[in-house]
Amino acid sequence: MRVASLASPPPSAEKDTAESAHSLGTRPGQQGLSKRVRSLLEEQEAKILAAIHNCQKVKAQLNQYETTVRDWGREQQDLEDGLQSLVDQCKDARMLARQEELSASDKRQQVDQGEHQLYTVLQAVRRAASGMEAYKTIEDSDHVMEEETQREEECLAMFPDVHTVTTLNKATEMSQAALEAAAIVQAAQQTAGVGGGAVGDARLPAAAASSIRDRVDALMSPPLKATEVSHAALEAAATVQAAQQTAGVGGGAAGMPASLQQRPPPSGTE
Repeated sequence: MRVASLASPPPSAEKDTAESAHSLGTRPGQQGLSKRVRSLLEEQEAKILAAIHNCQKVKAQLNQYETTVRDWGREQQDLEDGLQSLVDQCKDARMLARQEELSASDKRQQVDQGEHQLYTVLQAVRRAASGMEAYKTIEDSDHVMEEETQREEECLAMFPDVHTVTTLNKATEMSQAALEAAAIVQAAQQTAGVGGGAVGDARLPAAAASSIRDRVDALMSPPLKATEVSHAALEAAATVQAAQQTAGVGGGAAGMPASLQQRPPPSGTE
């Protein structure tokens, strides 16, 4: 057998198992072998060719599965990028809200100081005991009231900031829609037994003869939890965003509510 293997090249991986039916008696160096030995060699060759064929079949399945998993990874990366973009919008909106909060707090403190000044001049007006003192307190109070009126007008002109309000509204609705859609899909999948755990593992085909592709298809019906949840979240966010753009929600004058575009002039008593 060692001499025969050296005399003839090994069977090619591309040959079919039917080659095992070829008679070994015509091969060089094997004419002196008995019929029984040649029969054993033919059987062994058929087994080797069958094993090679099985290797090729498994290799083809692994190549296909490797490509499939690679595509899944790319899809998950795209979904991650989309979700990260949504998260970034939420962060930007939160930062805008914080800035608007600080600005409003600063103006409120200024108005509070103006109110204290008004109380001060009010007491001075009430305590005026002479004409000169009365004229002086009236002049001081007029000056304080003028400053406070100007401060009120600035507040009414500054708040609310249209860009901040519309951005917060947009980010909030998109995030809520995405989370609600993700929660609905996740609840439906848990009810159907999709995902980790004993219930989800029961879906794996038990037949040893089933191919890798068959097992993948069985597990992917319905699709993988993370992929479907991410898709649902992004689709819900995109739907809300498209509806907001159609309705004119967003930055700029087109998105400015009519109540903010046509703000009535502040009255002196406000």
